[in-house]
Amino acid sequence: MKNRFAFFFWVLLPAAGLGQPCTELFISEYMEGSNNDKALELYNPTPNPIDLSHYRLIRWANGSITADLPGSDGIQPLGGIIQPFSTWLISLGIIQGGGTVGNPTDSLLMAIADTVYTSSCQPGANPPQPRVMCFNGDDAISLQKIKNPNGSQTDPSNWQDVDILGIIGEQPTNANGTTSPTAGWTALDPYWRMPDNYNSSVQGPYFKQYWTQSHKMIRKPSVTQGVSVRHPAYELPGKFNPAVEWDSLPATDYAATLGQHTCDCVNYWSTAESGEGGFLIFPNPVRDDLFIRSTISISHIRILDLSGKLLKNIPIQAHTTTLRTHEWPAGLYLAEVEFSSGSLGRRILVKP
Repeated sequence: MKNRFAFFFWVLLPAAGLGQPCTELFISEYMEGSNNDKALELYNPTPNPIDLSHYRLIRWANGSITADLPGSDGIQPLGGIIQPFSTWLISLGIIQGGGTVGNPTDSLLMAIADTVYTSSCQPGANPPQPRVMCFNGDDAISLQKIKNPNGSQTDPSNWQDVDILGIIGEQPTNANGTTSPTAGWTALDPYWRMPDNYNSSVQGPYFKQYWTQSHKMIRKPSVTQGVSVRHPAYELPGKFNPAVEWDSLPATDYAATLGQHTCDCVNYWSTAESGEGGFLIFPNPVRDDLFIRSTISISHIRILDLSGKLLKNIPIQAHTTTLRTHEWPAGLYLAEVEFSSGSLGRRILVKP
């Protein structure tokens, strides 16, 4: 069974690279909460673990275009292993003020995070530390991947953007046109400031329109890759309309969404295999009943773990069946469908 499973993944994986869906990390959630409650969530849309030591985050503060230069405190190297179809949650880590303005980072946020960075957001902290997680709503964020792991770690040309939130080189302004850490990108054209015809008495206070300030933003399930192209600030097509790829929520009750993400990449990979077509397995991710439907008769359904170990072998002679999964441990599974013709179809299943 292990050999057959290895062959399955050989068939499954297309050539990886930028510009292809479901082959590269991207930012799946962003939270700019009150005071120092700030978090970024990364998502692995592939069926393989990814080593985060090949990645870094850049905070392009206040319209900066030089934040990635050596010695900058806007560079945060990453570390850890992010599992297939899983998230990696990064939190700011201000404890008891940390020598910076505002309350400490919420202890629950730090507890659910996979990594906590930065204990002080004050410039010139001793010892020096990256301040990437000290972002406000007017700071662009980019996720970068190293091109040559054996090359320079500090040369900006050895890194490539795999996802960008906001626009590098652009700083949003507040309603009167001045820059302010309380400003952010909006879903109202021209996106980096309030529209000329904005009427706060009708549409509400302008600060409630800022999506990247005092809000959570969750990547839409239909987004299967990051934004890797930098646009010139204030020029089309460089306008950042967050509503295109993100859903916006108040920055409260963050534990309900942070640390998990729904993405169409699960279905992308589960339909990329060879074998018999014309069958569906849904819902995916699955929490309780799993429905299997086929245009031709099914003879067996097998459930395997990702090592290829057979967990269940269910003989049937039907076009449809239902499996109960509520007792299955959370994780990834392989559902293998054997048809009456002897051919096979496979799907990756996610059990939250």
